[in-house]
Amino acid sequence: MKNFYQEVANQLKDIDISKIPTHVRNLHNNKKYFGTETVLFYIHNLKKIIAISIKDLRKGKYNKATHIKTIATDLDKYEVKKSKFCFYNLEDYKKDFPNSAIEIFEKQKNIYYDTENADMYLMCYALMYKKNRCLEQLIKSGFSDLIYDYIYKHLDSIRQFRNAFCVTGSNTSEITGLKKAQWQALKGKISNFDNYLNLVELIRKHQLTDYQITKIIDLKNKKEKTDLENLNKLLDLEYQGKKIYNFNSLINYASKEIKAQGFSSLWAFLNILYDYNKMCIEINIKPNHKTKNLRREHNIIIVQYNQMQNKLLEKEYDEKFEKQYKKLKKLEYKDNRLEVLAPKHVKDMIEEGQNNHNCVGSYVKPHAIGSSNIFFIRKIDELNNSYITVELNKNLNKLKQAYYSYNRELDKTDAEFINKWMNNVVLRKANR
Repeated sequence: MKNFYQEVANQLKDIDISKIPTHVRNLHNNKKYFGTETVLFYIHNLKKIIAISIKDLRKGKYNKATHIKTIATDLDKYEVKKSKFCFYNLEDYKKDFPNSAIEIFEKQKNIYYDTENADMYLMCYALMYKKNRCLEQLIKSGFSDLIYDYIYKHLDSIRQFRNAFCVTGSNTSEITGLKKAQWQALKGKISNFDNYLNLVELIRKHQLTDYQITKIIDLKNKKEKTDLENLNKLLDLEYQGKKIYNFNSLINYASKEIKAQGFSSLWAFLNILYDYNKMCIEINIKPNHKTKNLRREHNIIIVQYNQMQNKLLEKEYDEKFEKQYKKLKKLEYKDNRLEVLAPKHVKDMIEEGQNNHNCVGSYVKPHAIGSSNIFFIRKIDELNNSYITVELNKNLNKLKQAYYSYNRELDKTDAEFINKWMNNVVLRKANR
């Protein structure tokens, strides 16, 4: 190993912390693992990983060959000196750890075809294996692509890996926390680590059989993640104390209707289905849980839901709106073409949002309590039709936004009208 220390020392002479050479690749900030501000560098031409303290590197501590032993001393403080593979090449590692399954991992397609970074991923695997011997069993059980995805995306959070797997388990069932039939249904089928976490949560919560797991995987797009979150939420929904779906009824319904109703994916279907059921429950309408036209039912319930919400808003804020109107009425203004109006009631603002196709309806509470101030601008000869929606700040001394329908920008003439209104009316009268 003496020659290796010399090689590393020679390599470090050329490292400038402000401009790391292209042959050195920063793997990740390894602060959590080493307990200090340490960075792992992969040196391509040596095919080795070294751990370097950024603080010491800035001070030039590693510029001389005689100081290379400091690396080992630093690591010793954090009980990783014996890990060796911070200074190992892959050939020596394979000899010392013949049962690590690294040869199987090496044949993983993402690594096999990535010739530029293959050695780096293998060395990362070697680093993980020191304290996570469960990697060997996971690789041999068919989860090689899952381990690759973890190393590729999440290597800076070893805690996440240890939350997902029991690292001291002696077999795959103990390591995954799943029955043999359950993990066998997953192996080779789930390559996304985040998807795996969501799916395992679902499996444990509902004790899914291998058949049920296979049905989910067959329905699911590999890139989708949030569909499983909505699946969990749907299984928890209740109407008048009774579950709307059990697992089999939900999956069987989705299997039949996704393509039949023209949905592009399981995620798209479950997203609307959850939204529909949730709104039904909130306004106490029994959901049509097996509707053959989900989009239509969803659109209908949106109207009913909004009507109900609007009534609740009116009941809660109409009195405050009246007080606001008395305060803002003095700022109303008109010329021979346009007129500025303050909303009198909650329904005025809701209708403005619907007519002008903007989100002003969500400003009911801010306007009611005075943290925002909304005005409508109408054409003199079309006072019943929405034209421009305006928001002023809390102190009524600044224009925050003003748009036509669909949030389109104002033309020069209308912008000048608002500017004239602000200068001649609002700024003069607002705080009197």
